[in-house]
Amino acid sequence: MGDGYPSDWDSRRRRGYRRDNYRCQRCGRSGGPRGNAELHAHHKTPKSRGGSHELHNLTT
Repeated sequence: MGDGYPSDWDSRRRRGYRRDNYRCQRCGRSGGPRGNAELHAHHKTPKSRGGSHELHNLTT
């Protein structure tokens, strides 16, 4: 992906989607195999503020 993302970013974000049951944590819409919303992984604490790419800092 580049721009400072780890080489395993795709697997990290997919693990986050599974953990969050393929549901947006803000609006509740379902995506992936459970719905038709386009899901995105976001950092709870932005990288610019010291956040990490670890699963505990990611949300769907």
